[in-house]
Amino acid sequence: MNVGGNYMQALNIAIEVIDIIVAVIIYFASFTLFIKALLERYQRNKKRKAEMQNKGGKTE
Repeated sequence: MNVGGNYMQALNIAIEVIDIIVAVIIYFASFTLFIKALLERYQRNKKRKAEMQNKGGKTE
C-alpha cells in the first residue's frame, strides 16, 4: 500500500475499496493525458492546414 492507502486502512476502509479508489485515480490521470495529446494533435494539424492554405497548397 502507499501512504494514502495506509491512512485509509487506518480508518477501517476495506482494501478492495482502496484498490478501486486508486484505480479510478490512475484512470482519470491517464485519461487527462490522452485528451491532452488528442487536443495537441488536432491543433498541430489545424495549424499545418492553415499554413498550407496560406501558401496556396491543396488541403483535403
